[in-house]
Amino acid sequence: MKNIFLTGEKGIGKSTLLFKILNLLDCSIGGYYEKKITCEDGIKFDMISLYDGSFNNIIGIVDLKSLRPQIFEEVFESVGVDIIDKSLKNRDCIVMDEIGFFESKSEGFKRQIFRALDSNKPVIGVLKKCSSEFISEIKQRDDVVVFEVTLENRDFLLNRIIGYVKSLGIPIKGKRTFNIDKKSVEEYLRDINLDINDYPKKILEYIKDIVGNFHNLTVLDIGSGPGTFSIPVAKLGAEVVAVDSSIYMFDALIDRIKKENLNNIKCHLSPWETFEPPLCDVAICAFAANSLKEERQFKKLYEKTNKYIFVITQTLSKEYEFGLNKVLEALNINIQENKPYLNLVKMLLDYESPFIINFSEVDFHKSFEKDEDIYEFICQRLNIKLDKKFLFKTIKEHMLKYGGYVLLLNTKKCAVITIIKGDKYEGKIYR
Repeated sequence: MKNIFLTGEKGIGKSTLLFKILNLLDCSIGGYYEKKITCEDGIKFDMISLYDGSFNNIIGIVDLKSLRPQIFEEVFESVGVDIIDKSLKNRDCIVMDEIGFFESKSEGFKRQIFRALDSNKPVIGVLKKCSSEFISEIKQRDDVVVFEVTLENRDFLLNRIIGYVKSLGIPIKGKRTFNIDKKSVEEYLRDINLDINDYPKKILEYIKDIVGNFHNLTVLDIGSGPGTFSIPVAKLGAEVVAVDSSIYMFDALIDRIKKENLNNIKCHLSPWETFEPPLCDVAICAFAANSLKEERQFKKLYEKTNKYIFVITQTLSKEYEFGLNKVLEALNINIQENKPYLNLVKMLLDYESPFIINFSEVDFHKSFEKDEDIYEFICQRLNIKLDKKFLFKTIKEHMLKYGGYVLLLNTKKCAVITIIKGDKYEGKIYR
């Protein structure tokens, strides 16, 4: 049964659990999810495309006084049909969050749902708990499994579902992937907006100096996160293709695009390994070099970029960040020397294009609400249970109270590798 649905009472956490599941999948994801928007008229329901990040697809409005819904069937029949059609053609897994009574009269959209269920691609979705012939028909299919989410099981149901997903052969992210959740995305957004940090501003200025005018250029952003580079580059006039494998990063980027009122960013929920990018003029891959560690993945990027490729990566292993090296030294634990950028440099020697390596330092300090949060962060990062008194004595020079937060200071040593394909560049070229 390759079609998986969650159901349960309103507000029980079905969509929350769905996001946790999607965040663990290691494949390209299409389909849609709904977001509620509170406004003067009531509550609007926006169908967000997981195929390309399109939004403002209002499928219904519920009046707060009468609680009567106004349903826009034409959105289901146009946008909804198109999302599922394109997702079936170009994505590995189809998401439907949620299926309820709004679409009960949208026959074309319902046919697309059944087309997806009949396909060889897995479907993961949410079924509204309500009396509906359409929902009953889905539940009764032989290829559908339904998990009921309750207060009693919602905290451990994730592991059970992931086990079932694995049994279907759907790829799951390994331990090498940095664990991202909603809270960590919120903290990351807070940190990139701290005026004490010069990341990503410093790197962006370097890129702008080389590219010049971004207007009408197509920019591919690999490991885009919540738009660290996608948002500022879009503001400069570029058409942006943003790719990230985290649903939480994807969702945060959609919110930021709305807030900035931008319409020139396409968002894709996929690991780079399974994403088929369009031709682009410029590509940016910031601290996501794992996506390019295999030659075939770099070759795909190289062949799809016309002018410049910018890869920003650490020059030292992660143990040299946040003063962690001092902690390990005090514990007499050897640090494995690692220079991540060298793997890419070795690959580049087999290509004709010249490249520049610019070594830089950027301040990207991390903010915490209390000391206890720092303790938990370091223990998790090092995978060691530490004595608190020892830890804070060792890293006291790396801590700073700033703007209502406690900062863990971090000057990140990085290399910006610029691969030049389409234009001449007057500067130091490495071959």
